[in-house]
Amino acid sequence: MRVGYNQATSMKHSSLEDDVGLCKAYGFDGLEMQTILMDKYMFTHSLDDLHDLFKNSGIKALPVNAFTDFNIQSGENRKRLQYLCGCAQAAGAEALILVPALQNISLEQTVEAIGGYAATAAEHGVRLALEFLGFAESSVKSLEEAIFVADQVPDLKLVLDCAHIMGGITDLSSILKLRPERIEAVHINDLRRKPPGGYSDSDRVWPGDGDMGLSEIFENLKVIGYEGIVSVELFNEEYWEWPTEEIYRTAMGKAAAFFRGCGY
Repeated sequence: MRVGYNQATSMKHSSLEDDVGLCKAYGFDGLEMQTILMDKYMFTHSLDDLHDLFKNSGIKALPVNAFTDFNIQSGENRKRLQYLCGCAQAAGAEALILVPALQNISLEQTVEAIGGYAATAAEHGVRLALEFLGFAESSVKSLEEAIFVADQVPDLKLVLDCAHIMGGITDLSSILKLRPERIEAVHINDLRRKPPGGYSDSDRVWPGDGDMGLSEIFENLKVIGYEGIVSVELFNEEYWEWPTEEIYRTAMGKAAAFFRGCGY
């Protein structure tokens, strides 16, 4: 299993150059770029610079996160796809994560949208990976729905975000229906139980600090033999106020302690 770091965990203080160095310093196997921070880097750098940044650091570029609202078909989205695939290719990232729109878009329309992107991704040597969002208004809101879409699109991978599993309507047993090679990455985070009304991204807490069944998710991943990327991804604005090195140190410490407890 490779433990990665997602820039959303320290979004307020993050930059691509700093995060590559911090990943190396704190023992992360790779960096999952948030596109808002990648865009900021690319405003003053070239694709060659991006390539050299990862090549010279020895840090692996994990799946680019993300092509948001991808299933709203438009000319702008096609331009965005070309750009994101080009950045992924330059950095050495093998996949681009697709995040669905928070709109009433059918699964069939979603399948059609992804099918239209396949050729562009293939030209850049990049895989596409669908991440469902557990929010009620999401156009792909559960693992079951994501599997339905992936079954219609050849070679489409899946990204499992633990908060969207625990805070949404996914049945944990659905993980057991997956072959491990269908999973591009897992985003690890935790949630604490709260009154009805739904969860937001900022409700995420460190792995092991919640009480909504994170261990059960990894028990099921262990059963199917998943040993791929597990990336620490939180959007907790309280943690964003911490010193950056403390965020990295805590992220690795909490993840490592959780994995030891799960027998990984």
